[in-house]
Amino acid sequence: MVSREERYERVIETLNDIIAACLAVPFQITALLAIMALIFHDWEHFWGFFIVAMFCSIGLFFFFLKNLKSHKQCDEDDKRFGGVQNV
Repeated sequence: MVSREERYERVIETLNDIIAACLAVPFQITALLAIMALIFHDWEHFWGFFIVAMFCSIGLFFFFLKNLKSHKQCDEDDKRFGGVQNV
């Protein structure tokens, strides 16, 4: 049985993952478009795409990278919730 505190932590983790996914797609698209604008020397579009990509990367840092669990916590969760066992 999962306690209220654990359920709350899992909901927060899920929300962070959803927000990170919504930031990851625009980041990847704008990073690609910024590189293409750089190659074609379209400086006006380059700076616009670059700024959007930087805002998305800052958001990804705070919603995804900063909240990643350590390997030890992942192993404990795998044992508790029946994840894949190492052979």
